Amino acid sequence: MLGELRAARVALGLTQGEVGRRLGRGDQFVSKCETGDRRLDPIDLLRFAQLYRRPVTSFLPVLPDARNDAAPRRRRTSRG
Repeated sequence: MLGELRAARVALGLTQGEVGRRLGRGDQFVSKCETGDRRLDPIDLLRFAQLYRRPVTSFLPVLPDARNDAAPRRRRTSRG
């Protein structure tokens, strides 16, 4: 996520100061979010996504799907 925040900002040609002003925060806020020194709450993440015109999911890590990691299980049936 961290690299994606910076990459999205740079792709739009924005400085950390410009982003901070548009979000009503300072450039230090943006810097700390980009470096991982500050955790983002969902509202801040949504605001970054809207400003950068990207889906929120583009800033989230891809996690393995636990359902795909396990071997398929056979359903037991009772025979009587």
